[in-house]
Amino acid sequence: MKKRKNPLYPLLGLVGILFSVTAFAYFVMTWRAINSHDPLTASDSLMNFIDRHGSLLLSIELGLLAVLTVAIMATDRQPPRNSDSQSGEPAANPASPSKRS
Repeated sequence: MKKRKNPLYPLLGLVGILFSVTAFAYFVMTWRAINSHDPLTASDSLMNFIDRHGSLLLSIELGLLAVLTVAIMATDRQPPRNSDSQSGEPAANPASPSKRS
């Protein structure tokens, strides 16, 4: 039986990549501010954007990562359609020894 793919996985990957890029840009901006004596110029548009909106952007991306993670866990917990065991009961494991009294 082929398992269906959850469409939220690619979205989680995309948000994760965006979060990584934003966090790295925020780190670079901070490192440049500490180690450089030159102020940011107009050509540093990404650094100016991160300086103004970096904290908000990181917070939004982190929130999206949390929501998507919970949504994926909620949608992946559905039992298989052709399950031999009753709902709420564990499936029998033929490799485990039976307990006999």
